[in-house]
Amino acid sequence: MGKLKQNLLLACLLVSSVTVFYLGRHAMECHQRPEGAGPGAVGGSMRTALRTGQNLSAPFLYSKDMPLVFIGGVPRSGTTLMRAMLDAHPEIRCGEETRVIPRILAMKQMWSRSGREKMRLDEAGVTDEVLDAAMQAFLLEIIVKHGEPANFLCNKDPFALKSLSYLAKIFPRAKFVLMIRDGRASVHSMISRKVTIAGFDLGSYRDCLTKWNRAIETMYTQCLEVSDKCLPVHYEQLVLHPEKWMRTLLRFLQIPWADAVLHHEELIGKAGGVSLSKVERSTDQVIKPVNVEALSKWVGKLPQDVVRDMSSIAPMLSRLGAGQHTPDAEVSRETQPQLEHLHSEICPDPRRSESAPLLRPVVVTTAGLRRSVCRLVIYLQKDMSDQSPTQRPCPWEERDIQEAPVEDQVLSPQNRCTCSPTAEGAVREPACSTSSQTAEGAVREPASSTPSRTADGAVSETACSTSSRTAEGAVRGAYVRLNVGGALFLCSLRVLTSHESRLRDMFSGKTEVMVDSEGWVLVDRCGRHFSLILDFLREGTVSLPQSRLSIQQIHREAQYYGLRGLELHCQTALQKSLPEPPVCVIPVVTSRKEEEALIHSSSKPVVKLVYNRSNNKYSYTSSSDDNLLRNMELFERLSLNYGSRLLFMKNVIGDDICCWSFYCQGRQISQVCCCSIVCSTDRKHTKAKFPEARLYEETLNTLLFETLPDQHLLEATRRRYHHSCQSEEEEGGGPGLALL
Repeated sequence: MGKLKQNLLLACLLVSSVTVFYLGRHAMECHQRPEGAGPGAVGGSMRTALRTGQNLSAPFLYSKDMPLVFIGGVPRSGTTLMRAMLDAHPEIRCGEETRVIPRILAMKQMWSRSGREKMRLDEAGVTDEVLDAAMQAFLLEIIVKHGEPANFLCNKDPFALKSLSYLAKIFPRAKFVLMIRDGRASVHSMISRKVTIAGFDLGSYRDCLTKWNRAIETMYTQCLEVSDKCLPVHYEQLVLHPEKWMRTLLRFLQIPWADAVLHHEELIGKAGGVSLSKVERSTDQVIKPVNVEALSKWVGKLPQDVVRDMSSIAPMLSRLGAGQHTPDAEVSRETQPQLEHLHSEICPDPRRSESAPLLRPVVVTTAGLRRSVCRLVIYLQKDMSDQSPTQRPCPWEERDIQEAPVEDQVLSPQNRCTCSPTAEGAVREPACSTSSQTAEGAVREPASSTPSRTADGAVSETACSTSSRTAEGAVRGAYVRLNVGGALFLCSLRVLTSHESRLRDMFSGKTEVMVDSEGWVLVDRCGRHFSLILDFLREGTVSLPQSRLSIQQIHREAQYYGLRGLELHCQTALQKSLPEPPVCVIPVVTSRKEEEALIHSSSKPVVKLVYNRSNNKYSYTSSSDDNLLRNMELFERLSLNYGSRLLFMKNVIGDDICCWSFYCQGRQISQVCCCSIVCSTDRKHTKAKFPEARLYEETLNTLLFETLPDQHLLEATRRRYHHSCQSEEEEGGGPGLALL
């Protein structure tokens, strides 16, 4: 028995020792944990500790002051490609689209724009500072928690950059990457791939281009406002020169270079690599390496009427087009097949039948002409109606022209170049010898003739004559390259000299013009509307855009170029576009006799507003001043809308503070009082109201008492009924019976 007790005692001691050892070790581990590692701990103003699955002892701290990266742009502009390339960097994590961030930003923007909603929020104590702090916390939580931690976190929600300025305000260290792509390519991609975007009608190129122009203008303007924090990246440049632009981007973000960003496709689906969403429409394209397949898919796909009105539909194309391709871009082997395909689309074989359709005129800029950039021009059929198919110059063949280097030369009729057909019908393109007059009046000697190739590959010695006779003969067939404020154009001398203008003086030798080393004539004007100027020179008339601002800009350009006909056309359009402001004379009565005389003598129903703040005996409530102002604004709006059918008068000596009265044939038919007395615990207050719906209703009821002739009333009713029927047919897509 004693031995059994001894064994039990030893067992208890052993269990107690093990328990004490285990509890002591656990207590030491808890003591060594950081204080901020708890689930609810917050460090600093907005710092929270987040444990990663890779290192349980290292918390991840984040705050509004951390360096965030926001990627945005119009959808189908390369935003997914950009975020995948950044995701491949070992220190950056972007992740999939959240879809929540742009919606909450749009809601915040709506609150700020609505004056009434903002007033309600302020009354409730929800000020801008409170909202900004809440938006900071919400957006930061979404960005951090929807993926793995990283030294640099980025977000890719395309339309989030519509609120770029606001994001820059609440995240002071954030930087922004605005992806820009040719709007025609973006819209064609949306429509051909059926990518649903809120507000975009995928059945209409015109509507999609209009919405694209509006969205990119909003983002680009805000990007320029915070230029030190925002970097615009053109999709075309990124796919043609990925290493150059990714190095530029990483320097801008102040992130070390990593070769992995050039091979994102190798890290897709791997741990710590690129994660792609199954529901995003760009996933099937991003899994491929960076390529140039999509550069020219849109060519020839746009409707003719949309191409014709492109300058008015999407003016941002010309604003962004000059910077899409740099002069020192080189053609890679992968790009060459795309350029050859684009060449066959734009410059058909000269031996093709004359009936072969020509594409509508549009300037396409892509890489690879004459060691730098190939600018392909699709000519107007009417521009070359005087030439046979064998005489059409093809801009692709400009690479065969060998020009002598010219620096700051003066273009005169003696140094123009012409193209003459050979006996076999091929176009022979001789090089021009140039002469220019320096500031001291010295004349350089023309250079010797330069060999040029014919279409069949033979080299022939030709020289351009420098006599005035040859220049006059070349006016009809020669083409001039123009650089108008960075926008590039190719046009015939016949068009440029067809009207009395500054352009005729420039190319007839009356005035000197500057030419750069590559032969582009420099015109120091904005090129936004120059294509419309050329259309006017061709046709003698032109369709002006609907925007009054655009017409004013075109009018200034017409004045500069001395195109009197276009100037008068713009003046006429500006006069027609001036809306006639509605006018309504509201009598202000200051005596009761004057008021009664007006009411009894009026042949129209009367709406009277008594407004006299001096009648108040008590203090106003907080919202009374705003409601009194709204009553005044509604009275003025109604007078402008119905002033021809009702007599509106204002009384400033009445016994009420704010009261509406409605009269017909000298008698009062209704009254709406907009003030009342409310009692609080210690005193009384005057409360002004704004019963907007009832005031509208009473005003419309007063119209029933008009004394118009019956035929006038019937005619007005008939017009209103006809208009409503048309509206129903337009909304329903067909006549009313068809809807049944």
